[in-house]
Amino acid sequence: MNILVCGGGYVGASLAAALSKDNIVTIFDTNLDKVNSINKGVSPIYDPLMNGYLGHFVAISSIEEINRKIDLAFVCVPTDFSEKLASFDLSNINSCLSLLEKNNIKNVVIRSTLSFGSSLELANKYPLLKIVYAPEFLKEGEAIFDITHPSRIVIGYASNSFDLAINVSSLLNGIALNKPNCYLCSFKEAEAIKLFSNSYLAMRVAFFNELDSFCKEKDISTSTVISSICDDPRIGKGYNEPSFGYGGYCLPKDSKQLLSSFSGVPQTLIKAIVDSNAVRKKYLADKINNELSKLKDPVVGIYGISSKKGGANYKSSPMEDIINYIKEKGHKVVIYDPKVKEDFVYGCEVIKSLARFESMVSYLVLNDFSSSSVKLNVPTFKVNSR
Repeated sequence: MNILVCGGGYVGASLAAALSKDNIVTIFDTNLDKVNSINKGVSPIYDPLMNGYLGHFVAISSIEEINRKIDLAFVCVPTDFSEKLASFDLSNINSCLSLLEKNNIKNVVIRSTLSFGSSLELANKYPLLKIVYAPEFLKEGEAIFDITHPSRIVIGYASNSFDLAINVSSLLNGIALNKPNCYLCSFKEAEAIKLFSNSYLAMRVAFFNELDSFCKEKDISTSTVISSICDDPRIGKGYNEPSFGYGGYCLPKDSKQLLSSFSGVPQTLIKAIVDSNAVRKKYLADKINNELSKLKDPVVGIYGISSKKGGANYKSSPMEDIINYIKEKGHKVVIYDPKVKEDFVYGCEVIKSLARFESMVSYLVLNDFSSSSVKLNVPTFKVNSR
């Protein structure tokens, strides 16, 4: 099968890799640097399993470069949450669908996360396309493993796209090394499954963060309390590590989108998830600033800004808000993170040399996903301190 994947990020690149063993796969991405890297055999994402797939697919920066009939297109482009719209910004998806329609590529699978009700709106807007919605459930840094060992496959369809849903189900099951349940359902059911799944994970993070805040204030061991309650199989051990807050590509925007979708529906819990994350970051930043007030002209070193364990992404990282709270007090902040290529992030210099970083810093903030082996002879703040 000739497959086009629109978007070469975590979702698109991992999908292209998994499909490339038995199909002819092309990634379309407007980022020319990313396209050139892929074609040179350089992975566009951080994933330990990607090296085994490089060279099995190619990338292009213009759909006009396609020289064969495309049987199926996957749309895997970002849908950031717009505070102004109080909803996902679907401009990237609309651009993709318009291009696909213009180039007579009719069978389309949307993998990008959609707001509730938008699948049908898009299907009606592009009547020449046959569209299904198949949300992904991937973890950054483990995307290829997750797509080849999916917890479930979810495909939303309309009355005119049931046959496509069946074919996509067969395709995704074909790259799965396990035997996942497959849910063929309505567009709105698929949208709800995706948004509620990520909002539940955000709720878990928020719950254990508030537990940690309680333990800190009551001077009891967070680890003892968490270990004990999570031995209960009804509670389980996932997403139970206290942190500076949830971040990354999905949880912040998806929980906000779900809250917006609840308009007209009674709720308190969904709003509390979003609010709790903001409260947690402010609570920890206040603790840090209280310690900094005791020091003269401190230089604050942030070790690691990734959003989650094992990842290289710092999009919507909780460390951004932590840093901003510290800078509001007039303190100088520098960053060390070997996975960050930029020279400046969040308005702070990214120090490339660990030795130089160590020589500059008089107060250290350890991101909970950074190396626990870092030990400087300066006051240090980290979440998992007990």
